[in-house]
Amino acid sequence: SARRVPRPSIRIQFDFPARPSEAVFRSSVVRITSIADVRPEFAGIRVDVSDGGVATLRGTVPDDRTSRLAATFLRMEPGVRSVRNELAVASR
Repeated sequence: SARRVPRPSIRIQFDFPARPSEAVFRSSVVRITSIADVRPEFAGIRVDVSDGGVATLRGTVPDDRTSRLAATFLRMEPGVRSVRNELAVASR
């Protein structure tokens, strides 16, 4: 018999303004660029953000792990609602 673990639900009970897509774009580029300063495999990544908060990753990375890691970092950016990962993996 599997034991069920209760999962808490968190709801925001106030309104907050959406971040403009240009601000989300700038902060996303800064995030990826700052990571590329430490991890050169991120240097070939380009970011685009649509008005709906959809961030698109393009470019070439050396492996699947780097592709997944870039998408994860971008998901943490405030204002990004979803990530389209269109990164090409060089080893394929």
